[in-house]
Amino acid sequence: MVEQILMVLRFFLIKYLNPSKIISQGIHAVGIGSIFKIRGLLRLGRRTSFGRYNYVDIQGKLSIGDRCFINDQVRLVCHKEIIIGNNVLIAAGVSIYDHDHKTKMLDGQMVFDGYTTASIHIGDNVWIGEKVMILKGVSIGNNVIIGAGSVVNADIATNSVAVGNPCKVVKSLS
Repeated sequence: MVEQILMVLRFFLIKYLNPSKIISQGIHAVGIGSIFKIRGLLRLGRRTSFGRYNYVDIQGKLSIGDRCFINDQVRLVCHKEIIIGNNVLIAAGVSIYDHDHKTKMLDGQMVFDGYTTASIHIGDNVWIGEKVMILKGVSIGNNVIIGAGSVVNADIATNSVAVGNPCKVVKSLS
């Protein structure tokens, strides 16, 4: 009970420190050791819970729906836009990036040259397995299960189970 109260208080502290950057409904919880860098906009539905040691870096817009659980050590890095629907379960160790680094060669050296971005959309009733990586420009439909360790670099259809690297639909849910 004490830990749950501390988790709710951590969210209120994050919201207090970022008053114009967080729009939320209801009560939310944040586990110990989580880092939130909010330079963009965070929009939360009702009853979102973040586990321990998460890294959330928002330069664009991150929207998370109602009743979502983001487990431990999840990395959400948003340069443009990430939209997560309702009733989404994100297992431990998942990484979600809406950007890639651009590079160029300069005098025989590879140097950083900005970012390439594309929005990510995750539908309702989605279960994302442990250590999945979701890359820029991907849309995941409603009622989807993504198997552990998958690398999602293309769209995943509604009502499906998908696994692998690269992630592919292996089963339809009816």
